[in-house]
Amino acid sequence: MIRSSVLAIAVLLCLFAAFASSAPAFVGSAVIRAPAVLISNNTGSLTNITLVVTKGNGTVSVIGPQTVASSTLQSARTAAIYASNYTNHVFQNYNFTYDIMDVGDNVSGPSAGAAMTMLAVSALTNRRLRSDFTMTGTILSNGSIGQIGGVYDKTGAAKSAGVDLVLVPKVPQTSNEDELYLLVQTNFGIPLVQVANVSQAAHFAFNSSISGLNNETTYSFIANYNLARLPAASINCSASCNYSTFGALQNSTAALTREEVNMLASNPKFSSIAMQLGSVLNQSVEIANRGYLYVGADFAFL
Repeated sequence: MIRSSVLAIAVLLCLFAAFASSAPAFVGSAVIRAPAVLISNNTGSLTNITLVVTKGNGTVSVIGPQTVASSTLQSARTAAIYASNYTNHVFQNYNFTYDIMDVGDNVSGPSAGAAMTMLAVSALTNRRLRSDFTMTGTILSNGSIGQIGGVYDKTGAAKSAGVDLVLVPKVPQTSNEDELYLLVQTNFGIPLVQVANVSQAAHFAFNSSISGLNNETTYSFIANYNLARLPAASINCSASCNYSTFGALQNSTAALTREEVNMLASNPKFSSIAMQLGSVLNQSVEIANRGYLYVGADFAFL
């Protein structure tokens, strides 16, 4: 009886050893809270994405959701390949398994690509990502971080989750996207730090001592039209110039904009922005007063 028990234990140990030897060797893991927009109710959400890297043959998998769109799979693969090159690892020697949690049955879109890249860099180098940040953006094959949508909802979800810093794709200065970043940042009171590539993102993602407050999005609405050098308009018409029509257009546009600026100023968060917009509006009115009615109306349309 004792002999048979010992034999059974020996067999189990052999089977366990065989199983352990056949399992891929663990290399590293990492986790990040990544923002997403839930299509079902069009709201922002923060979801955990975990990556496990093992020795392998260059296989990239995305598990968790019932359905994963090809755009998400391609982003995961691009992220793993670039992170391998970035950290001086051979991509074909590793397997990457991304586990996306709590986002419903379906996942689509490439906006988690940058976050997936940071996960791979972390897992391959055993450098821990800071826990108080999140990021959104696509990942390109050259390591550039591309633009995305849903910034308002994603930032709102990050704020609700207690995140201190959001990394977003870099956009041209004074562009509409740059303006949107500032408004979202001001509304939620959380720094939106623009990053153009993986190196810039890593600078913040792995250094918890770096504050986003000194690197947040800045945007100036101020415009100086140098009105001192603008002469009064000289209007000569052989027929009707529709001057009164243009005057009505300018007056209605300026009044509408003034109402919106005043509403904005009533919110202390946006008082500085409202002051800047008010300055531009006042200049547009002065331009109209000098006879340039259509230009004044155009500039008043903020």
